[in-house]
Amino acid sequence: MPQYPFYPQDNRSFARVAMEIHPRMERRYAQEERGVTLQKETGGQSTRLTDVQTTTISVLLVDDHALMREGLRQLLALEEDFQVVDEAVNGFEAIQKVRELQPAVVLMDISMPVVDGISVTQQITHEFPEVAVIMLTMHRRAQQGVQAIKTGARG
Repeated sequence: MPQYPFYPQDNRSFARVAMEIHPRMERRYAQEERGVTLQKETGGQSTRLTDVQTTTISVLLVDDHALMREGLRQLLALEEDFQVVDEAVNGFEAIQKVRELQPAVVLMDISMPVVDGISVTQQITHEFPEVAVIMLTMHRRAQQGVQAIKTGARG
């Protein structure tokens, strides 16, 4: 039987397999990949400025499914620009954590117990207009997406 990277008998974690399939570029080229490499002209020669600082984006994960939260956490951990600051399992907890942590981005499920994602988005964007709320859903109903955008979600 041929070896495929996602067979269950393979003891490697999915994150490790993903890294093997699509390895990250060497760290010294990461800034070039993002188009932020600075160059300075000095007497006909160009030298690179190495003091380029990257900003870390704080992210709050809000979903009632633990597997979804863990998958998002692992995906975001592959990127050095994102830092997952915390998780919430329902809308009520999400509002409390946004008030406490004030993350830059909230990845939020639309359908959740206690308080749904659309109501929470409206509350968060009213209290904290600088926080970007991005909705997640497994449903294909466009009406929910439009409603989420109207309440302040950015995507």
